Amino acid sequence: MEKIPLTAAGPSLSRLVWGTWRLLDQPEIREPEALAAHIDLCLHLGITSFDLADLYGGFGVEEAFGRG
Repeated sequence: MEKIPLTAAGPSLSRLVWGTWRLLDQPEIREPEALAAHIDLCLHLGITSFDLADLYGGFGVEEAFGRG
């Protein structure tokens, strides 16, 4: 997948971004092992940019993503 540089010096981001706002609302990927597999799938597809905001999922998404 094509990368888009933010500046001439980088960093570069994938054209697509996986938004994690509703991650904890998706029971099929809520558990760490399933989430790790989903992250691996994103990376395999060339998605290397992830939207993680501290307030997503009642401030729980970053922790869940880290466990994954």
